[in-house]
Amino acid sequence: MCPQKLIGKSTGLTKLFGMPAVNDGFQYMFSERDCLNLAIYVPVLEASPPVGGIPVIVHIHGGRLRHGGNAHPAYANQPVIVVVINYRLGCLGYFASRELAFEFDSDPDNILHHRTHDQDPAFGNWGLVDQKLAFEWVQRNIGVFGGDGSNVTAMGYSGGGNAIMNHMLIPSHHGLFSRAFIHSGGSAVIFAQYAYFQCQKTFDQLYNHVKAEDLLTVPEKEETPNGSNLGQALLHRAEALRSVSADILMQAPDVKGIDSILYPNLDNKFLFSSPKSFIARDSPHYDPGVKAVLFSTTANEGTLFTGTHGATGIRQWQSFLDRWVDPKLHQEVEAIYGKPRTGADAMSFSSKILGDLFSAYPTLSSCEGFLAQEDEQRVLYRQHIDRSLEVVDKLGLGLGVPHGTDMAFTTMSDLNQQYMTEQEKAFGHRVMEGYFRFAYGLDPDELYKMVRQNAGSKDRSGAIVWSKDFEFRVGAFERMDERTIDLWRNNEEWAAQKQPPQSLGSAHARPKL
Repeated sequence: MCPQKLIGKSTGLTKLFGMPAVNDGFQYMFSERDCLNLAIYVPVLEASPPVGGIPVIVHIHGGRLRHGGNAHPAYANQPVIVVVINYRLGCLGYFASRELAFEFDSDPDNILHHRTHDQDPAFGNWGLVDQKLAFEWVQRNIGVFGGDGSNVTAMGYSGGGNAIMNHMLIPSHHGLFSRAFIHSGGSAVIFAQYAYFQCQKTFDQLYNHVKAEDLLTVPEKEETPNGSNLGQALLHRAEALRSVSADILMQAPDVKGIDSILYPNLDNKFLFSSPKSFIARDSPHYDPGVKAVLFSTTANEGTLFTGTHGATGIRQWQSFLDRWVDPKLHQEVEAIYGKPRTGADAMSFSSKILGDLFSAYPTLSSCEGFLAQEDEQRVLYRQHIDRSLEVVDKLGLGLGVPHGTDMAFTTMSDLNQQYMTEQEKAFGHRVMEGYFRFAYGLDPDELYKMVRQNAGSKDRSGAIVWSKDFEFRVGAFERMDERTIDLWRNNEEWAAQKQPPQSLGSAHARPKL
């Protein structure tokens, strides 16, 4: 498993979502070098395998790009081959700064970054490159296991879905798969960061933390006042931070004062410089080889993020709006979602806003972008998840149908099923059967034919709803009204125009040797 901070105590909820914990009984070995492995589940078929081989699903786990792994058995003896991959997480997978940029550019033999001539120049996006290499390995080698390397479906929720969207939009990553499941608002690829703005801040905070804790094993080398040794000082800071153990680095982001979330970096190499271009409503960048996508969102995507990104009280309301919404649109936000009078209002309203901002609107935009090109073979399905889990309801936290609920129904490991009711298990097996049909190039269920969207079609009338009574039903394609959609479309323009402060200019320029 890739180095990461283990959560303190395992619960039914953490096990359902595949989050490793200290007390869950597994033995974890953390190694950045050895963690890049695959878990491959091969079925025992009673009938002859399909001509050309068995379809393959490649599962990219979620976990905010900080948690998770492939040691979560879920796909034994299914009618497809399932490959669950590991990729580097946290600062090992998505760290960027001028120190690392200078080191990267001054390493012509690519020794430090283990990069060959035909790999992406993926500064700060090593987690994405790990995933790409895994897909390429599957294409080349899955035939040995009886699989069809030309018939690969990508599957991911949350951070894993986000990764799939990035692969669909990065030209050098096209051709990795032909179908995709994108769960729990994972289409929100707007959450890419400016490498020399947000991530530089995190690098500095982390460096200062380990320095203050006297954890650096390499003596510090300060920059001279006239900056004549700037390059050497930058290389030294990178070397010093690398000398700290991975275990310490992965736990440090939870220290107060260190930004804990890292995203893929807008590095101007293969991730574009504008978040707007990555919402891709009318983007020509979508992989033309991807012929079918299923987008899924839960009814309450925002509830799990309110504590870290929302307004937890009435006093945080204004700062919450300032962080996420164009000041010109504050009044419109409150007209649509409500103006809080109590702390409970602030939490409830900000949860709904985050659900639309993080999930519903990016998913709608991604659907529009995927279907914009004239390709009659391109098919899209839209899903809304209204069915919660009893183990979540019993927590009494008011989470509703939170982010990640759909994943629990699509893995169905023996571990998961310990915490599911009989009805939930039966429904989960039905969901999985449909997903395996999708991997074979079929409609997941007969009802899905009614909501199938073809490229170029203007019909957005239908979506599949996982109803509260454990049924597939047909519902509206989009649940936001036009006024709400216009709000977030206008806010998108503001987000795209936001630039790092000029005062950080020295952090943007890469010093030359």
